[in-house]
Amino acid sequence: MSHPLRPGDPGYLRILHATAADRMLEDWTRRLDRNGSHYSVSTAGVIATRAADPSLFVLVVELSRPGVGLCLTRIELEMFPPSTPLNEAFELYLLPWMGLPFALVLVPNSPACVAGLETIASGCGLRVYDGIPLRCDSAGAPPMFCNTRQGYDAYVQFSRRGQIHWFPVHGENAWSLETAVGGRSYGAAEEEALCKAAWWEWDERHGKHAMAQERRESRD
Repeated sequence: MSHPLRPGDPGYLRILHATAADRMLEDWTRRLDRNGSHYSVSTAGVIATRAADPSLFVLVVELSRPGVGLCLTRIELEMFPPSTPLNEAFELYLLPWMGLPFALVLVPNSPACVAGLETIASGCGLRVYDGIPLRCDSAGAPPMFCNTRQGYDAYVQFSRRGQIHWFPVHGENAWSLETAVGGRSYGAAEEEALCKAAWWEWDERHGKHAMAQERRESRD
């Protein structure tokens, strides 16, 4: 059975087995622990309750999408720097759903904050899209995923094909992080190197390299 979305299209989500999603979430927890980020691995119900607050903007992120690692790293470093009061407004949750690994970023719902997210996403080959994940199950075909809303073309097409399942967080304040049209896809090794470079820049900006050098010299 054919469908209008293809790998690489902005609305396309790759399909992973649950074990792959679990492994990816484990990798992310190790990365976040290494960087000292605050996060929570939570249930859909808990996150949905928290995300229902209209004062928050919710960014839904499918973690296997190329470029999201760098994007999430830059959002925290540049907009909500760790070890500063601003970081208290940055909430990060991890959630497996339908065999895919997701993160949800909760930040203040203000035009300036959303514009900042859009700028950083654009620099990572991504875009902030007015839509949420939907899964469609139809007989004789593999499950299909896309980011959409009720009334959008993709929703209309998928709802005609079979049973649909909405992502557990689906308020108007919840948008998705997608691959931009013509956006660049980073390989895993390159993305990891870019994330490390972003954290190195953060440490440099806050004098941590200089302090480490002073400690080394004092020991010598």
